[in-house]
Amino acid sequence: MESGGDPAVVDQRGTPRRRGRGSRGRGRAGASETSTAEAGATPPEPDTPAEVASPSVEGATPEVAPAEAGAEREEPAQRRSAAGSKPASPVSVNVAVPRGLGRRVNSRLIERVVKLALERDGWSRPASLDVIIVSDDEMREINATRRGVDEATDVLSFPLVELRPGEGVAEDFFVLPPEQQLHLGDVVISFSRVESQADEAGHSRERELAFLTVHAVLHILGYDHETESGRREMRRREEDVLAELGLWRDGS
Repeated sequence: MESGGDPAVVDQRGTPRRRGRGSRGRGRAGASETSTAEAGATPPEPDTPAEVASPSVEGATPEVAPAEAGAEREEPAQRRSAAGSKPASPVSVNVAVPRGLGRRVNSRLIERVVKLALERDGWSRPASLDVIIVSDDEMREINATRRGVDEATDVLSFPLVELRPGEGVAEDFFVLPPEQQLHLGDVVISFSRVESQADEAGHSRERELAFLTVHAVLHILGYDHETESGRREMRRREEDVLAELGLWRDGS
């Protein structure tokens, strides 16, 4: 995986950022190349995540639940809240899915993974993060443009805020007032790789999708796998999130 920085790109191999940091395919700097073993990668630095892709990109349609459905769930939700259920997450996750893939991409799972990864790292302030699903060809173009690597990869991260693992926003990084929402960055995932890598690894596509998502989010949070200790820490955090969601290595 790779990730991008200022916008930083991150894949599973690395993690760039706004201040010149890069990640890989399954990690940061620009693309993340995730193998069957779910190893991390590192992507390049794009000019701006918006130039790479955005929820408004033509052909990508975010999944939105009908207003009626939301209304039907309102009363039960209020009862749960009154009963002392978990407060709503302050993070807004926007998932952009191309036409034709809406039924194959589990957008709700992506949203849950992003929020859980941030929550487990102690993030508690209002923020947003975009996840864009693309084809292998689109991913190759992004990788070539932003990282100078003319090949497709599985995931790219583009951090827009300088974060430190477990600490949040870097003290020397200019940010908005606490009451204003930060945009943490963008994650770009090749769904072709999600399917092929899941089949190769012998586990569900949901697990592979969740794995690539959490890997990229960890890069945005400032984690990397450039050292053995860093790789182990990322792996532990990835598995903790996947286990909490019931996505095991045994194919489930």
